Amino acid sequence: MLRYLMRLRSSTVGRIDLRETHRHFSMMVLKPLEFADCVTDSPWFRANLREHELALERSYKSIKLLESQSKELISAGQ
Repeated sequence: MLRYLMRLRSSTVGRIDLRETHRHFSMMVLKPLEFADCVTDSPWFRANLREHELALERSYKSIKLLESQSKELISAGQ
């Protein structure tokens, strides 16, 4: 089991650095999306919307990675 965990850890180092991810998300502050800006469809609103979309994509990828690593860990323990 320990060998598997070490191999899993070494295989994921290239994909994601948890300290870097935590530092990135802790510094990231999204501006609120306002309905009035949506109606006017300003360039500021589009840029802000894109920031929200990118944050959601990063969160989704992190969750999927966590899910796959958890499944691997559970299957290794059986």
